[in-house]
Amino acid sequence: MEDSEKARTPWWQTVPGMLTAAAAIITALTGLLIALHQVGVLGGDKATARSDVASPVGSSASASPHSDPAAKPSANTTASAGPQAATQLAASGENILAAEHGGQILLAPNDDWAVVIDGKEDEHRSIKVGEEAVFAFKDEQPATFSSFGMLIPRTGRNPKEFELLVSDESANGAYRSIGTFHPQNVRVMKTGGWQDFAFAPVTAKYLKVKLRSNFEEVVWLEVYEFRVGGR
Repeated sequence: MEDSEKARTPWWQTVPGMLTAAAAIITALTGLLIALHQVGVLGGDKATARSDVASPVGSSASASPHSDPAAKPSANTTASAGPQAATQLAASGENILAAEHGGQILLAPNDDWAVVIDGKEDEHRSIKVGEEAVFAFKDEQPATFSSFGMLIPRTGRNPKEFELLVSDESANGAYRSIGTFHPQNVRVMKTGGWQDFAFAPVTAKYLKVKLRSNFEEVVWLEVYEFRVGGR
């Protein structure tokens, strides 16, 4: 009798049948919710909000600290050996350190330093490592400049490291450093031997050049012409 009653019981009233039906209903509802979300019926406001805050075209995700225009010049600036060095002075202005443009030496250990602004590229003098000299511009007035050039026509006892410092007070006043620079001990053919060093524009009355070291183990180094590009 019990067997015949079980046989007449509908399959959906049994435990396995009920579980199977529930699973089918859950699957159908899940599919319906996904379809409604995709067509925008559900979650449409959130999708719109995300599209409204998209980054503008061409914006940068992060800024490099080296792009800061107020950043100080590097203390390890090196000479450029390409065509850019040849055009650096033209981009910065005339050679305001030249004697013909009013440049002058105010303080130096000896007269040999005069060779660096006499305009004669084939003239040179021997100067001791560690010496320094102070230069002024026309009428000892402030000038704005952004490059310093050094003529190195051949390999030899050339400056290996030098430092540039400026002052707004007096030739004997307090100086602030622009940086230390490192020429190459070669002739840069494309620039006629000139090695120019660019830095952020500086305005000052006085420029101090200190020759820190050379490329040979001797106390002397050779100097030719210097130039400063500015106005």
